[in-house]
Amino acid sequence: MSVRRVLRLSSVVVVMLALWLPEAVADGSWHPDPAALAAAGAGPATYDGAPPWDGGANCSSGLTPAATALAATIRARFGDLDIGGYACRPNTASSGRTSIHGVGRALDVMTTDGAPIADWLLAHSAALGVQLIIWNHTIWRAGAGSVRPYGGPNPHTDHVHVEVRAGAAGSARRAVLVL
Repeated sequence: MSVRRVLRLSSVVVVMLALWLPEAVADGSWHPDPAALAAAGAGPATYDGAPPWDGGANCSSGLTPAATALAATIRARFGDLDIGGYACRPNTASSGRTSIHGVGRALDVMTTDGAPIADWLLAHSAALGVQLIIWNHTIWRAGAGSVRPYGGPNPHTDHVHVEVRAGAAGSARRAVLVL
């Protein structure tokens, strides 16, 4: 085989790989799987925020049943991961609001390989009651229809932040169906 032919074939392979590899290789942020993003678009378009910060009076006493069930579902799907959640505190991005962690509806899935977890959560967001995912400088919010860059105080490169809707109690029972 001639050198010219090898170079031409190599160029074709490079172009094919560039089209196939996730965009995350280029800029380091999370670029969700298009099928997962399309599936998420079929879910509810609501976001249930937390009440104003009032020194902790609006905090719950721990994780909601839906958040607890989601943590168990994530572990069943991805292994025994370190998953944190409840923390009575103001929202770090908006100190006048209570954190979703403070009302017991947010989890932090500790990992440096969060794209598969974030994509799976996104694809099954409607069934799981997921309303928001932050992973690696990128945020998805129910009803927004797409992802956007996340510039909050924590870039979320060592954990996937996931929130469940306030009315997601039934999602705990449906979670078994998506395993």
